[in-house]
Amino acid sequence: MLENTEGASIRYWKPDLTIVKLEPKHGVLTLPPSTMDGFHAIVVERTWGDSEEVLLRYLDRRGKPSGHSPRELLAAPKSRFEIVPDPLPREHRRYQSGETWGFVLRFDGQPVRDTTVTLTTDHGHTRQQVSDKRGRVMLDLPDDFPGVTEGIRDNRSASFRVSAEYHDQGMNYLTVLDADYRINPDHWHSSGWGFAFAGFGLVAGGLFGRRIQKWSGSA
Repeated sequence: MLENTEGASIRYWKPDLTIVKLEPKHGVLTLPPSTMDGFHAIVVERTWGDSEEVLLRYLDRRGKPSGHSPRELLAAPKSRFEIVPDPLPREHRRYQSGETWGFVLRFDGQPVRDTTVTLTTDHGHTRQQVSDKRGRVMLDLPDDFPGVTEGIRDNRSASFRVSAEYHDQGMNYLTVLDADYRINPDHWHSSGWGFAFAGFGLVAGGLFGRRIQKWSGSA
């Protein structure tokens, strides 16, 4: 769903960097069938006078092997001012609450330093950090899902947005990276039981080994 797309340009990037232009209908954006495996990007861009707004979202889709690394898509400039995940969650990894993730600001492909980057979740929590000389920030995803019961699996997800503004030659650039995050499974995975079973395995292995040595000596 997109709100107020009047005058917006919507581009759908594939892993091989080919681009398909999309048109929303009644505020709903329908993606073409997935023909290629790997990460894709949706880029919504709109210019209003001296302001340019960009919304980016990365999608992991299924299809035939593309033969292209996600690094190619991340490296390609998709707008003048953009926020790039660094790293991009891959191979069954997802953004999860309570984790710290990196993001990079770029303008015309170059890092943007000393700029405030804001992370906001659907649950209303905010994190901020100023980009370093490489344009990078490290932001914590809040563990802010309501009603989480310890020990019980909970697969809920929500969205978060990472945003920043940049001014250049009389133009104001606003970029937003949109993504989903899930409840951290540490809420229902008990590390205590894991250590207990690991300890039991070591003890049992030692006893079993000693028995083998005893029986071998008797033989």
